[in-house]
Amino acid sequence: MQGILTWDSSLLERQGSPVVSDNLKSTYLGESNGNTVNCLSMTGGMLPASASVTYQFKALGDCTSPASLIKMQMTLAVNTASERYTVPAESTITFSHTGPIVKDTKNASCTEDGYVKEIWSRCDTVIKSETLGALRHDSGSWVTVQEATCVDDGLKELRCNRCGAVLDSETIQATGIHSYQWEVTKEPTCGEAGEKTGTCSGCRKIITEEIEPTGNHTVLEWEVVEEATCTEKGERTGTCEECGLSVTEEINALGHAWKTDDDTDQDGWKVVKEATADEEGTKERSCAVCGEKETAVIEKLQPDVTETPASDPAAGNTDSKPAESTAESVNTGDHTEIGVCLALITAAIFGMSGFAVMKRRKVKQ
Repeated sequence: MQGILTWDSSLLERQGSPVVSDNLKSTYLGESNGNTVNCLSMTGGMLPASASVTYQFKALGDCTSPASLIKMQMTLAVNTASERYTVPAESTITFSHTGPIVKDTKNASCTEDGYVKEIWSRCDTVIKSETLGALRHDSGSWVTVQEATCVDDGLKELRCNRCGAVLDSETIQATGIHSYQWEVTKEPTCGEAGEKTGTCSGCRKIITEEIEPTGNHTVLEWEVVEEATCTEKGERTGTCEECGLSVTEEINALGHAWKTDDDTDQDGWKVVKEATADEEGTKERSCAVCGEKETAVIEKLQPDVTETPASDPAAGNTDSKPAESTAESVNTGDHTEIGVCLALITAAIFGMSGFAVMKRRKVKQ
């Protein structure tokens, strides 16, 4: 038997010699136009009922290659060379995917879809694909892009929190309020105004304003124009040593200087009428400079209520004397005790009067 084996050598490569069954013998006859020619002969005298020939191939293609066909045509010569039988045989080789599967992911954005794909790593063939829908914009908060100034409008934008895309914008109206940075260009003096210059930080507008004189004149010699009295202000004039201006000032009223002597207290008050338990008293004082008088009221005296305890025989109080005994002692002509009592009463009255005057003083201003 002679066999001719054909295949696509760009996709398959034959490996080694064929493997034949025990009842056959293979003789390699060579290659003919890329095909292998083998001569097979029987090892026995009888034609076998079956025989097998196995060829091994190495795949050169990959998972993207088309299927490849291997053909075998056997020619059987029986008895004589003129008696031939042709037996064809075919085998189809298909190429499948190999290697690991990887995932390719693209996250969805606000405006574009994403996806998740499963891919054969060797040939990049997509096995499975899932679309991730666009997220849409997430409108967040307003962002000031340009601040408004006193003369120029500003701008603010509404931006997506996710991608920062500008979704809306608004104008910020000019404030119309200048913000000046001030610089003193001329210092004021006591009699002369100064000057300061302001520059607006927004529009650079420049303005100038006057600084009031300090008014702190330096006068070394004063001339009294009108003397001050106890109740009236006076006036004096002088010339400032710094600026040469004539300066006029008020002189404060002097206030009263109350006359004091042995008949007055330390504030100059003299009792004119003593206060009693029934009537108020009066007092007065006079100014030693202008003679003006002031009058004040002395409050009534508070009554001295003293309870004489009655004798209590049950308590053993036997020292009380009859009323006539006291009368007899006063009539003896010894007035020492009476004088002492009068002195004490007088001192008490004057003490209470002074207390009343200090407590309630009505002064005529």
